[in-house]
Order: sequence, then structure tokens, then C-alpha cells
Amino acid sequence: MATVNDAGISYEAAYDKLVHEVFITNYATDTVQILSATTYAVVATKQVGNAPFSVAYDSGTRQLFVTNEASDSVSIILDSTNTVVTTVVVGSSTLGITYDPAKDELFVANTGSNSISVISDTKDSVVATIAVGVESDSFNLIIGSFAVFEPAYDMRTIRIMAHYFR
Repeated sequence: MATVNDAGISYEAAYDKLVHEVFITNYATDTVQILSATTYAVVATKQVGNAPFSVAYDSGTRQLFVTNEASDSVSIILDSTNTVVTTVVVGSSTLGITYDPAKDELFVANTGSNSISVISDTKDSVVATIAVGVESDSFNLIIGSFAVFEPAYDMRTIRIMAHYFR
């Protein structure tokens, strides 16, 4: 077993199987650490927005999407250069993120604004906002069912947002 020093609180990770790199959010330092999965060395550390929480990865464009909870945004990192190429403003208190490769869209859970922002991967901008009515923590996009299913932990229900896809 190998370990890498972490200067803060790490929440989520994503993996690029093409170049064998792991991306890890660091909530306390507002960074994403990029590690080699073969040598376990830190390849780069990238500054992102405040309180990075969740990540999604598009292997086709080799882009990493990082939710920044305290700055209400999503940082987009180009894996080939390990640089932040843009930041997209979304709803407040962003937490979960899921990528739909069939539509080249990302779904971002905005806890503070009780909504889900839909980001176009090709435009790097918000193309829709879905109101969910109650705190939105995280969710799973079920590919092929044409619906977003979101567990509402505080309501003991599962919201199904099929209307977005019609």
C-alpha cells in the first residue's frame, strides 16, 4: 500500500485510464491534486474555486469537471495540459455532479438554490436549470432511461425529472 500526503480534506476522485492519472479534490486548500496512478507521485496541483467537492470526467474530451461548493461554480480542467480552461457559474452550494456522455451534458446538484444546473460539455455553459423544490445534495443520472433520479435524503423520496428529456 502507498500513501500520498494530503494537505486538506479530500472528498472525491476521478481516473483517466488513457494516461493513468487520478484527480482528487481537496476541499481545504481549494485545489485538485493530479497523481500518477503508476508512480503514485503528484504530477500537478491545480487551484480551482472555493471548496472543491465533487468531480466528473469526460474521457472523450479529456476534461475534468470540479464542483466548487463555496464559489457556486464548476471548474473545467483540460487533462492534456492540466490547466483550468474555464469556470462556469451555476446555482448556490454546488455538490454532486454527473456526466452524461450520450448528450455531452453535466448535471450539477445545487444544494443552496434547490436546483440542478445542466452544463453543455461542448459549449461549457449552463443550458438549463431544473428546479427540484427541496435541497438537492447528489444524484445519479440513469443513462438510457431519459430521466434524472435524485434521492432526497431529507424527504425519504426519490425525485424523477423525466420532463427535462422530453
